[in-house]
Amino acid sequence: MEILNNKIMKLIMEATKIGLYGAFAYLDIPIEIFTILITFIGLDTFLGALSSVRMGNQFRFKLLLWGFCLKIGILILPLIVALLAKGLEYDFKFLVVLTIKILTVAEFYSCAGNIYTIKNKKRVNKIDVISMMLISFRKFARKFIQSNLDKIEQAGDCQNKK
Repeated sequence: MEILNNKIMKLIMEATKIGLYGAFAYLDIPIEIFTILITFIGLDTFLGALSSVRMGNQFRFKLLLWGFCLKIGILILPLIVALLAKGLEYDFKFLVVLTIKILTVAEFYSCAGNIYTIKNKKRVNKIDVISMMLISFRKFARKFIQSNLDKIEQAGDCQNKK
């Protein structure tokens, strides 16, 4: 029975991997830089746990799991941008890559802060890059929607003038 469960798990993992690669190919997301981002997320999670213990906080697996889930949730941002590009039939590859690069630098920044905390037993100020990006994306979406609604209204005005 255990052998069967291991085979099923391997099949599920392989199917997930193929599905992700297929989605990345379809959405035209460069897998190499995305893999680097995932690596930084894992490293930052580990360093964050170490810095928390170093600061005298009790290690809690539930908190670690929650933090890791939030970090994995970050990966949704580039996927959303890529889906938006596909839906609008635009070439947003530059924006998708830029999003991944900003997230990678943010994770690097967090790793460096955690290393500083571990070394000096002193917390450093963090910046909330994710919230800043979400606000920027919302502003972009609002401008896009408004400019296209204006075009629709102008098209309606042209028909009324005939």
